[in-house]
Amino acid sequence: MVRIIEGNHILGSEANPHIPIDKLLKDDNIQFVDKKYDSDGLYTFYFRDGKTGDELVYNKVSPDTHHGLRKFL
Repeated sequence: MVRIIEGNHILGSEANPHIPIDKLLKDDNIQFVDKKYDSDGLYTFYFRDGKTGDELVYNKVSPDTHHGLRKFL
């Protein structure tokens, strides 16, 4: 399953709705996969949940706003 993350939260299932990105990055099961830079000066980050196999796509994010993502640059 692919869960799309927009803004500050994952848009997930009812069992796991709206996880703040800072909490997500502290989860040991979450693995960084890739990142892409777009023409708007923003990034899309790709993560995988090692426990469920879900792919997490974090769209249109500025690392200046979400400091925890800077380690993936």
